[in-house]
Amino acid sequence: MDAHENAPSHRACFADWKELERNLRTNSAIDIEVQSVYATEKQKWRYVLSRISHCIKFLATQNLPLRGHRENQCEDVGNIGNFLGLMKLVANFDPIIKDHMTRSRGNPGSTSYLGSRTQNELIHLMAGQVKEKLLRKIRKAKYYGILVDSTPDLAHREQLSFVLRYVDVDYEQKKAQVRESFLGFVQVHEKNAEALVATILKNLRTTSWISGTAGPNAMTMPPSWPVTAPV
Repeated sequence: MDAHENAPSHRACFADWKELERNLRTNSAIDIEVQSVYATEKQKWRYVLSRISHCIKFLATQNLPLRGHRENQCEDVGNIGNFLGLMKLVANFDPIIKDHMTRSRGNPGSTSYLGSRTQNELIHLMAGQVKEKLLRKIRKAKYYGILVDSTPDLAHREQLSFVLRYVDVDYEQKKAQVRESFLGFVQVHEKNAEALVATILKNLRTTSWISGTAGPNAMTMPPSWPVTAPV
């Protein structure tokens, strides 16, 4: 290690690194123009992604579908969907978004973050934040009940819905309110008591205590599985 630190090549590289660090800090590097363009481009993409995220959040909050019959901005397409339609509306009042939409329309293969993959990813991230906020409230309440129900989807896969019922206490206002929060769907492969209990427990690893469960088929559960007993 000592031989490496004292080597001329190591000392030269270290000096170059410190000089580059100083130049970047004082905006006096040789590639200052490149750095300036990079910073401008970075700021622009943050601006664009912020608008895209707010449009997706608005549509999701209103329970409106995002996609239409076609995922492009061609004028001859009858229904481009609520998301692209909302983005086009914003573009009428926002020059940066208007330029972004124009570039995206002229270069279909370029990065635009307007596609369904980006929409789904942002919705997934937002859903994670909402779920974590709900779980913080539930952990604070400590005790809660679980309501589960299963139904097949269009692909005939059994989906188990999770709803937690808890008391939301506002200690400052001295108010308490019973809430039921939907946390999501989980695919189940069997509907017997053992499989349902395993699924419930697996999805409760991030929470604390189980107070009780309720379900439409709870009366059919054997007494050896008290966690699925009717309440």
